[in-house]
Parts: sequence; structure tokens; C-alpha cells
Amino acid sequence: MTPRVGRDWFSLELSAGWKAEQHTECVTLTTSPDGGSFQLSAARKEASPINRAEVREMASHDATLMGKAFPVAMSSFKGLSVRYQHEGAFWRRFWLAQGHLLVFATYNGPPESSVAEEPAVEAMLGTLRPENGAA
Repeated sequence: MTPRVGRDWFSLELSAGWKAEQHTECVTLTTSPDGGSFQLSAARKEASPINRAEVREMASHDATLMGKAFPVAMSSFKGLSVRYQHEGAFWRRFWLAQGHLLVFATYNGPPESSVAEEPAVEAMLGTLRPENGAA
């Protein structure tokens, strides 16, 4: 059985070769010291479900650096993602919402590592699910 990792409000399946480290503010997934780093955190909106305009606003904050965000669907979550390079590193960011829950996920690493690791990141996000009634 594939292990699940995450936080109180979300979890996902850990791909083979990846390890998880829990931090106060996020969970960090890595493969090797020379590879990239994939971090996930979450926020919950109590008053109402998170809407598309709110996700779009979050994804547009650094649009000059990151470029235009594009729509993605990962598991039962929908949102936006960007891909870009900055200061020699490859970056991929995701703002994924389901109901009241927003998961913010960031992958960054050497461009040569991203070729193999980005598909694994997407595969792990494909197993993302809300936990403990967070959505």
C-alpha cells in the first residue's frame, strides 16, 4: 500500500523514492539532496467556499515573475498553476481549491531534475484529498 502524507486538512499518496518531512507550516517532499523540493500547505475559509475569483487573485500576485496561470484539476480539487524559471531554478506552483479548503503547493529545483520530478509531483497531486471535514 502506498503511504499517505499530509497535514490535518489534506493528504496525498507519496510516490516511490520520495520522502516526507513535517514542518510547522507545511509538509516538504524530496527525492534526493540534488533534486527538487515539493512543499504543500493549506488554508481553510470558514465563511463560505473558496471561489474561482479568489484563486485567480492569489495566482496573479507575482504574475510579472511567474507568467499567466493556467487551469488545472487535481483529484477533486480545481485551481490554477504556473510554470517558470527564476535564478536558475525551475518552479511550479499550484493553488487548488475544494469547498472551503485551499491547498498551496510549490515545487522548485534544478531544471534537469524537474524533467523527472514534475510528473511525479502531478501524480501525487492526483491523489490529493481533503481530511477531517476540511472541505
